[in-house]
Amino acid sequence: MSPVIEKSPIAADVTAVSTLFYRGLGTTIAEMITGNKTWLITACLFLISVIMLTAPAFAATPAQEQAFVDGFKKAVERKDAKALKALLYTRDADPTVLEFFNMMIVADFGATIKSIKLVDLTAEENKQMEIGGKNIQGQPMKMPLKPIKSLLISTASKSADLTTSGTSQWYVAEHEGKLVIPVPALVK
Repeated sequence: MSPVIEKSPIAADVTAVSTLFYRGLGTTIAEMITGNKTWLITACLFLISVIMLTAPAFAATPAQEQAFVDGFKKAVERKDAKALKALLYTRDADPTVLEFFNMMIVADFGATIKSIKLVDLTAEENKQMEIGGKNIQGQPMKMPLKPIKSLLISTASKSADLTTSGTSQWYVAEHEGKLVIPVPALVK
């Protein structure tokens, strides 16, 4: 009795790919898609894994995060409104919200920063970013960039007869290799 040898799926994949060199590109791709679904699934899984492996490469590095935090803190301490407003990502921003952000980003001038740190978004915050919200006119809004972190700032102020403390939070996203504070935009 002789053993039964079956053609393995891997051999079929190799055969399908190798025909690419011998036939016209369009015809061969059509044959692979319709004639060999295993190859199509393998190719899709490969592309998905490549995307997933390279995605973390686009995330901000700890050095970039620290530079962002340090730059924000220095700008507040120097009362540098121009530097702080340069951190805002304003493309397609709702004008009313942009005006509010411009006012709030300088609200801590004169206060002492007790702590400032970038933290990961909570599951609830991530969900809220997906859903979006509404502006004061009731129009739907969303962040134009997906926030990846939250900047938390604790401040304290003291005058002759009053001591105050406060906390502010800014969502931080990445755009073209830089960390920015996205201003919500109207949903189109």
